[in-house]
Amino acid sequence: MMKLQNYIAGNWIEGDGDGSPLFNSVTGEMVATATTKGLDFEQALQYGREKGSALRKMTFQERGLMEGVKNIGVSDFSLESAFFD
Repeated sequence: MMKLQNYIAGNWIEGDGDGSPLFNSVTGEMVATATTKGLDFEQALQYGREKGSALRKMTFQERGLMEGVKNIGVSDFSLESAFFD
């Protein structure tokens, strides 16, 4: 089962523990787990404050149109390899 990672401070980080199950909304099949347990949220906020000025200036729609982000196929979890090591 795929355990989703979190993008924090410029790195993909896996949370602690098993995580919560995530289900396909149509079939009910469990497709992944995710957790934020053990993540350093203070570090994440600080990183955003220091590095996120360009992103903060963008609208929600502009963020969605960013190269790479617009190519994520969430329905089948076929995520672009650019987002993972």
